[in-house]
Amino acid sequence: MDGTDWISVSYVPAPHFYMADLGHDVYIGNGRGTEYSQGHAEYDASTDQAQYWDFTYDDMSADVLAMSKVMHEDSNSGKGWYFGYSEGTMTMQVALLKYEQELSNYIHRAILLAPCTAEYKDGDNPDDAKPWLDEVGLLRSIGVHALYGPTWEDDVQKICDNLD
Repeated sequence: MDGTDWISVSYVPAPHFYMADLGHDVYIGNGRGTEYSQGHAEYDASTDQAQYWDFTYDDMSADVLAMSKVMHEDSNSGKGWYFGYSEGTMTMQVALLKYEQELSNYIHRAILLAPCTAEYKDGDNPDDAKPWLDEVGLLRSIGVHALYGPTWEDDVQKICDNLD
């Protein structure tokens, strides 16, 4: 999911369009791995698959901080509101753990919806997770480093060939 999904969804009224109609600045971010964030200082998404896609929520939390800072400086309108959905929720949660003090300069409130996580019961060891709970590790083990990345057709074939 990238920023265009927030524009193409059929919410009535779409909350971001509603806010823009009220005169608010609305910024729609694109996290790592989307069509609109394929740039990298060292690696190419199509030729350096493993290295390019080797990042964590911890790494992405720095992106949240950077985007928040740029939005704040660009809008010049005080603190903003952050709406996160799924991965956007998880990255903000990590960012708040790491950068709460600095984010408080840019973000008035964070609305966090539908976090994408795996749940473990008390006493479970996450290192003993079944393969279907460790989707990223399972996909990487068969050579898939990004769903819907630049080699998605090959990745779909790898999934079909290797998984039930």
